[in-house]
Amino acid sequence: RTERRESLDQHIRRAPNAFMIYRHARLKQWHHYVKALPEVDPIQQSLLSKVIGYEWSRKSPALAAAFQGLADVVKEEHKRRYPDYRYQP
Repeated sequence: RTERRESLDQHIRRAPNAFMIYRHARLKQWHHYVKALPEVDPIQQSLLSKVIGYEWSRKSPALAAAFQGLADVVKEEHKRRYPDYRYQP
């Protein structure tokens, strides 16, 4: 168990793609909204993921380009920080 924990601590995550960055931003917005309304039950994570996925599929080209630009910046930073990183599923 300890060896697995150590290997997970050393694991380098992949750079997020445009959708993952969009999803993270939307989740932050949803959670902020839900916190502001205490009478609302917390929304299930799976439902939020479905809603956000649907939004992403209907996004405007300008929005997609903006998040793709962010993803490109994050990817370059990831390459700079981890020059020897290779994706290994």
